[in-house]
Amino acid sequence: MKRHQSRVKFHTKKVIGKAIADSQSWVSGSSKYDSNQIFRTIVLSGLRKTSIEDQSALQLEQAGGYGSSPSADVVMKILDLEYRNVELRKIERIISHNLQKMAMLLPQFTRKKRSVILAIDLHDEDYYGKQLIDQREITMFGQLKNRSGNVSGNKRRVFRYATAAIVSFGKKLQIPITIAFAVNYKGQTRDDVLKNIYDQILQLNLKIECMVIDGGFASTGCFRFLNSQQVPFVSRGKLYKKKTYPDADHNFVHTQLGYDGPYNVNAYIVEQRSATGGIHRMMYLSSETITPKLLVKYYGKRFRIENTYRHARVSKIRTSTSKVHLRWVLFAVLLLLELLWEITRYIGKALGASDYNFRQKLINLYFQDFLQEQLIPAIYQFE
Repeated sequence: MKRHQSRVKFHTKKVIGKAIADSQSWVSGSSKYDSNQIFRTIVLSGLRKTSIEDQSALQLEQAGGYGSSPSADVVMKILDLEYRNVELRKIERIISHNLQKMAMLLPQFTRKKRSVILAIDLHDEDYYGKQLIDQREITMFGQLKNRSGNVSGNKRRVFRYATAAIVSFGKKLQIPITIAFAVNYKGQTRDDVLKNIYDQILQLNLKIECMVIDGGFASTGCFRFLNSQQVPFVSRGKLYKKKTYPDADHNFVHTQLGYDGPYNVNAYIVEQRSATGGIHRMMYLSSETITPKLLVKYYGKRFRIENTYRHARVSKIRTSTSKVHLRWVLFAVLLLLELLWEITRYIGKALGASDYNFRQKLINLYFQDFLQEQLIPAIYQFE
């Protein structure tokens, strides 16, 4: 081994060893770092849309070098030591509980009950690491098509989870209010995930005008479940090239096939001109008669953009960790920061302040203590 390579290897081992020692001392209560320093690193990473590594490096530079502020290794190892033995379903429940508790601070929940439009979406997070074989781990498919359309080659592995967000309280919201979070575990069907999400929504006692569900939930089981709960829904359907369909802008009955037998649902086809001048056809499935006005109300003016109501990603901690529990802990911070962003928008609006600038100032200054001392620690109260 060359001299400079051995020096780098020795230095890396030394840094990692120091990080492990620091993290273990923090857990035992004898660390020189306090909780606020750890939480502050996580929160600022989310607010600045950066990684834990970049934020830690910036803080170390500002504070005067290694040891003056927790490094990224220390932060991640502390989180790992604290939560690696916590059941993932427990983390899932606590995320959902805190989302709903935060959403209740919004003024819409204090007014007279209005009907709401909910968006139920599936999301993918890239997975880096070994095959998903542990029951604690979460998966959608082990193999997905790569960019060239082939199953073989560079396979993209993902975690899949679902969110429920309020997109309208009588009128459209600028940022969806995320109120439920459910992980897609191994062996779960789409029906199971949707039922989990729906059970969380019931706790808020909302009057549901319509549930706009992701095309991934367009199955006979999901449709039957929503029908049994008397929940109106609309979803994207799949058009098959070899099948003949009625003309656009006409309602017709579509027979959705599934393992539990066929299910008849209202259908409607929309045609839009693509950027290349061609015609793009989309099919929508619904529990009620569909009209163009109804689609605009539920989807907005651009029918084709189904992810309009996916969570806005106002904050994003960039991470490549393959440890599932760390991803969900960091994700909990992101969703709560997004809700806080929306809450401060209403505060700024009431005060007549500039929307974006006020929110930036309020979060960075006035809410700093609240984030560090109350909000973020609340995520980790699993008892």
